[in-house]
Amino acid sequence: MTGGLDPVLADQLAQTQAEGRARSAEITEHVRATSQRIAAESQRLKEENEAFSKDLARRAEERAEAAKNQWARTDQKDTTYNLGGAEAEEDAPEQLAVPQAEATTRGRHARRPVEDDDDYSDHNWLG
Repeated sequence: MTGGLDPVLADQLAQTQAEGRARSAEITEHVRATSQRIAAESQRLKEENEAFSKDLARRAEERAEAAKNQWARTDQKDTTYNLGGAEAEEDAPEQLAVPQAEATTRGRHARRPVEDDDDYSDHNWLG
C-alpha cells in the first residue's frame, strides 16, 4: 500500500464537498431572496407611512383652519339667551319640570319652618 489515497475515499470526499457547496449556494440564494423581500416590504411600509403622515398633516391643518374660523361661520345656530321674547316659542329652550320635594319628611338637622318672624328664641344665630 504505497499508492496514496484510496479512490473510493477520494470520490466520497469530492461528493461531500460538492454537496456542501451546493447547500451553501442554496442558503446564499435563500438569504438573498429573503433580504430582497424584506427590503421591498420595508420600502412599501415606508411609503405607506409617508402617505399617512401627509394625510394626518392635512387633517391637522384643516382642523386648525376650522378652529380659526369658527366665529366667522353663519351656519351655526345662535345659542345666546334672549330675554326680550321677540323670537318664536320654538326657538326658546325647553323648560324641564323640576319635581318638588315633599315637605312631610324632614331630615334630622333640617330647619323647622318659621311661623313668626318676631320669635327669636328658635333662631340659630351661630349657623
